[in-house]
Amino acid sequence: MSLISKEFKTSHECDAVLSIMKDPKFLLKNLFPSVREVELRERGGLVATGKFMLQGFKMSGNVYSSPTSITYVLTMNDKKDSGGKLVISCFNGEVKIDFEYEG
Repeated sequence: MSLISKEFKTSHECDAVLSIMKDPKFLLKNLFPSVREVELRERGGLVATGKFMLQGFKMSGNVYSSPTSITYVLTMNDKKDSGGKLVISCFNGEVKIDFEYEG
C-alpha cells in the first residue's frame, strides 16, 4: 500500500472547501486529469471512466462525508485488490489530502 499526503492552507471556510470536494465530477476530473467522465449513482456511488497511456479504465466507488472530512473509496476496473481511499479533511483553515492506493 502506498500513501501520498499533501497539506495546504486556505483562506476559505472549511464548509465551502468540503462542499466543493465532495462533488466527484469536480474533484476526480481535476485531481486525475485522465478521468474523462463521471457518472453519479444512488447513495453516493460513482463510476468514472477515462484513458491512461491509450488504455481505458473504469473506477467505481462511494463518497462519504462528515462535518470535517470527505472520503472516497475507489476500486479500479472492478478488481477488489486494485484501488484506494482518498480522504480530504479541513480544520482551522488547513486542508489535508491523503491518498492510499494499492495495485
